[in-house]
Amino acid sequence: MKKYIPVISTPNANELVVEVYYSLGGTNLFTYKTDPRGYYLSVSPFKRGETSMMYVLGSGAKILILPCNRRSNKREALAIELAKSKEADLIQNVLHKNNLRLDNNEEGKQVI
Repeated sequence: MKKYIPVISTPNANELVVEVYYSLGGTNLFTYKTDPRGYYLSVSPFKRGETSMMYVLGSGAKILILPCNRRSNKREALAIELAKSKEADLIQNVLHKNNLRLDNNEEGKQVI
């Protein structure tokens, strides 16, 4: 599940992307720590241009919401439900970290 939330435009961002995804885990090449396998919720600001999308490294955040060994439709549905309760806090964290504000004139667009 992925959705886009508009923010007031800055040089580095004009939207947030909120995504629930499955990760195989393993060694994180940026932190050199081992990430567990499972479903994650991530929020990242990005700048959408006419022909490109730009992310700023380290500007987003992610949390493990459902550790599991295998990907399945049932677990994915559960992870999406669990993500709903944590989504608002993670969005506020990323907004504060990057000095961004939501653009209340537009609704979020959801892509599955």
